[in-house]
Amino acid sequence: MRRSNFFIAGLAGFALLAYIRAARFRISSEFTPLYGTKAAVRGLITADPEAKNGRMNFTVRPEGLRQEILITVFSGRDLRYGDSVYIQGKLAAPKPFGDFDYPDYLAAKNIYGEMFLPDVFVLKRGQGSWLVAQSLKLKHYLFARFLAVLPAQPAALLIALISGDKNYLTADNTAAFNNTGLAHLIAVSGYKLTLVLIALDSALPYLGRKKVLVLSAGFSIFYAVMADFAPAVLRACIMSGLFVLAKALGRKYAILPALLVTAALLLWFNPLLIKYDLGFILSFSGILGIIFFAPVFQIILRKLPKKFGLKEVLISSLAAQLATTPLMLYFFHQFSLAAPLANILTVPLLGPGIIAGYFCAFPGLGRLIAWMLGPVLAWMLGVAHFFDQLPLAAINARPSNLILLGIYGAEIAGYWLLRHLLKKRGVFDKLN
Repeated sequence: MRRSNFFIAGLAGFALLAYIRAARFRISSEFTPLYGTKAAVRGLITADPEAKNGRMNFTVRPEGLRQEILITVFSGRDLRYGDSVYIQGKLAAPKPFGDFDYPDYLAAKNIYGEMFLPDVFVLKRGQGSWLVAQSLKLKHYLFARFLAVLPAQPAALLIALISGDKNYLTADNTAAFNNTGLAHLIAVSGYKLTLVLIALDSALPYLGRKKVLVLSAGFSIFYAVMADFAPAVLRACIMSGLFVLAKALGRKYAILPALLVTAALLLWFNPLLIKYDLGFILSFSGILGIIFFAPVFQIILRKLPKKFGLKEVLISSLAAQLATTPLMLYFFHQFSLAAPLANILTVPLLGPGIIAGYFCAFPGLGRLIAWMLGPVLAWMLGVAHFFDQLPLAAINARPSNLILLGIYGAEIAGYWLLRHLLKKRGVFDKLN
């Protein structure tokens, strides 16, 4: 069996075993005796509180326990990560929403209880990790600078492009990106971390290896905190770490083994990710799509010109969408026919936009960068809305589990058939 075939079989088998383990994975709640009662809890706010639609949500880990409670209060409270709080309210067990297993979805985030509009008293500030607290301060500073030097919605788009935080975007803008296959641009993504790490690596001749490694490690930690340790970002952090380790040891970096090791590490600590964390699922499936389908599209589209990198954008976009569209259809019940063209018109701007966006936070220089970046952000918003207004921009459908398996079966069969017919097997072995 060829090496690529071995890893394909290994990934498929590992995914199946992980899903079976996730289906059987159960952790008893530490809060069971308190469900339905008015409980008094003293604990620590474990993440950056999120305010939206007049409400604020945050998680609290009670003293002496490992599991967390999701708290909902009205917006306007001065609550922060690391606050030691005393809470009084009715503790409820999460309940399913129709066919959606909401309790397991929260369990994947280590949340096993909910409190709605309890009394919250801050006892002491700054009791969390110093590193996380400083990273969150930097995040808030960046967001404030973006909103100060850019108009509201371009600033909101920049925040979403950099961090995946869509709370500042209007509902219309968010819907436009979702309906046109551009949702990945405003989602938490390890790719966005990779873009910055590549930019830092390009500074190697000027800064030296040690400084670049320190900056890369520091930025990776900051980005993981800013993204609330999303599995998609942790995936990028682990794979980047494996890449740096391979270079330091003088070993060849192979992406498929690195992907398998990364998935194994994340699923070992949290098996429920493979069932309930869509970012984790789409991140890995998108990379697999690029690894295996991009060489096919490179051959099919070999006559296209390579100007401005548009060919590479089209190929990677088509390859990733071929792998992720069935999942998007399954989870969100829609897919976009306009996505390939919309991606060609926006994705090449993502890297420069993100890198330039960080410079918007610099005093003085920030306003000049924002003046140049503003039209780029306006263009991306305009593309999303233009394609959103076209007929059949988004097609609705609800595939069953059997149909989903059939779609992927057809994709895999088509891949192997094209691989055989094109008779250029050497292309498919270049997986590093």
